[in-house]
Amino acid sequence: MVSLGDRQKDILLALVNDYIKRGEPVSSKELYTNYDFGIKPASIRAVLSELTDNGWLSQFHTSGGRVPTDKAYELFAGETWQNVAEEPALKHFRQLGESFLAGEMRDFVHDFSDTMHTLGVCAMAGEDVAYKSGLDELFGCLETNELAVFKEIAEDFEVLDERAKKFMGRKNEVREPGVSIGKKNQFMRSEHLSAVYGTYNVDGDKILLIAIGPKRMDYEKNLRVFKALEEAISNTN
Repeated sequence: MVSLGDRQKDILLALVNDYIKRGEPVSSKELYTNYDFGIKPASIRAVLSELTDNGWLSQFHTSGGRVPTDKAYELFAGETWQNVAEEPALKHFRQLGESFLAGEMRDFVHDFSDTMHTLGVCAMAGEDVAYKSGLDELFGCLETNELAVFKEIAEDFEVLDERAKKFMGRKNEVREPGVSIGKKNQFMRSEHLSAVYGTYNVDGDKILLIAIGPKRMDYEKNLRVFKALEEAISNTN
């Protein structure tokens, strides 16, 4: 993989951020207007061309703006987590963490899904059935009307319990939120989705928590929720 220079990285992260917010291809002119990179639009355009050539961005029309690829989303999520991990969890997310520790998982998953506007899944080691909530949230934020996509997601929803159980059977645990994007999503086959997930030990119980949403999900807010859960558990040890 070609490494990114600081300026390339700054421009790429800004583009992903703008695309997540607006859902429309981002142009060099818009980046020049919204950010101060210290270079002119033509130079920004040259950087975008390099990023496109190296697989970080896609451009559907020669004269149009650009959209992030899956590996650009992965970089954005990783950088976002680094920033979130250095800050304390927000108060209302800490309350969600306390709910998590209370052990009423069915109610917690409903609140978790409602807070993050994603499909929420909670699986506990030794139990065959996972708690799931928010399929309607997920369907409501998809950026496609293709019936085949909805059908595929509905089919995967029915087997999420088994996939979660299989994931928990692996030796390596996720000590911080993991993020799998598009075709790398370990829980849903649809290339339209991302998953944020983590495993936790609460009073000796191993718990897997998953948030599944569109690739344009609010990574900062969602990762802050996982940060709150991590802090809640740490405070009990």
